[in-house]
Parts: sequence; structure tokens; C-alpha cells
Amino acid sequence: TAMMAVAFLFSLRLPKEPKYLHQDH
Repeated sequence: TAMMAVAFLFSLRLPKEPKYLHQDH
């Protein structure tokens, strides 16, 4: 889904807030 791609990009741009990483993993 597009949200997954956005979340991945956000996680790369916001390494200080691994909120998306938690959802991805």
C-alpha cells in the first residue's frame, strides 16, 4: 500500500521518532 511506502520514507527522514518503524515491524 502507499501508506507503507510513505511510512518507510518517513522512518528514514525521522530516525529520531521510530513510530513508523514500530508499525512496520
